Amino acid sequence: MKITPIDQVQKAGSASAVKPNNEQNAARFADILSKASQINVAQQIAPPPTLQPVLRPSALVSQSEVYRSTERVLDAMDDYQRLLGDQKANLRQIEPAVAQLKKEIASLGTMLQGTEEKHPVSQVARETMILANKEITRFEGGEYIGGDC
Repeated sequence: MKITPIDQVQKAGSASAVKPNNEQNAARFADILSKASQINVAQQIAPPPTLQPVLRPSALVSQSEVYRSTERVLDAMDDYQRLLGDQKANLRQIEPAVAQLKKEIASLGTMLQGTEEKHPVSQVARETMILANKEITRFEGGEYIGGDC
């Protein structure tokens, strides 16, 4: 099969097509251009949409959140203390309480990065973290292995 040029078909189609009136198009374009230039530029530009932050800035951490997190650390320390006082509990049973205490300390530490150091709640939270970290160090250092808990 041989492909033949279809120039004759294209020429025939363009000859019968209606040619647009250039003067009418120019007049319409002039009208549109004059209307567009009369519109206030401020109306054409939409203000940028406001974006809501996905994560809250750390500066917005409320003291009540710090208080609740400190309470969770203290609750974890109470569980740890209760297990230490139990004569039947061994170190393997105490270890999950220590892991929970570490988790709560890490959460509180992250939260404290966005608070004022001078605020009383923040100061109590920092002191609680120090005390809890000392207990974890004692546990992991083997101070309770001799059975002197």
